Amino acid sequence: MVAARYPALGAYSKTHVDLYATRNNAAALAQLPKSCAGVYAERRFLQEQLNLYNGSVAYKTRKGAFALHCNYYGFSLYNQMQLSLAYGLQVSDKIDVGVQFNYHSVNQGNGYGKASSINASAGAIFHLTEKIHAGINIYNPGGSKWSKAADEKIPAQYTFGLGYEVSDKLFISGELVKEENLPTSINAGLQYRFVKQFFARAGVSTATNNLYAGIGLNLLKFRIDFAASFHPQLGVSPGVLLLFELGKKDGKASSTDDTE
Repeated sequence: MVAARYPALGAYSKTHVDLYATRNNAAALAQLPKSCAGVYAERRFLQEQLNLYNGSVAYKTRKGAFALHCNYYGFSLYNQMQLSLAYGLQVSDKIDVGVQFNYHSVNQGNGYGKASSINASAGAIFHLTEKIHAGINIYNPGGSKWSKAADEKIPAQYTFGLGYEVSDKLFISGELVKEENLPTSINAGLQYRFVKQFFARAGVSTATNNLYAGIGLNLLKFRIDFAASFHPQLGVSPGVLLLFELGKKDGKASSTDDTE
């Protein structure tokens, strides 16, 4: 799906990181240049019952950044919601760390009831050189269950990623994702900035056999992205992302800048 990979591409970077990249690894919050907010909407496989909406807001402080994320997926008879509180901190010039706490709920209509769960994730990003960045994220290592009465649990997930800033214009990123009881997935993508205000992204996720691509346009403190993914059996999933910068910058460049 678009939401799984396209917005998260810039996590393993300093100059290409943005608010939605921090959803992939909370440690990326340490590199946000300023406070910001964003919303994302996706219609999976063009089906009304498979709509996905999420929003994020981050507040930059002198000692890292806090973020609040919310997700909604589904429709009235079946939907999933998630609220997350995250914090990222730069502990040295070479290491950023982050932690995120999540509340999940699943609501099934027609009398099937509601289940919920609380879990956490922790991550770190290592700036190996000025151009190469690596990261690791551990999600739900305790294996939280959906409810006290249910045996079904949310699977743990382990992610290792690597980003290479080839130039001011080109960024390449790759990930290995191992979810409990599932084969390892490979996610790979790239971003190319044609001019100061315009860039394009493309990539692939082997777990879902999805290809994705999109374009982004920067206008002062505002950014809009149009993206879509393609599944060979299920079809196209279009999405749109809006990002807004708030407050003053701390001097770092970002993918929502209108300067290089």
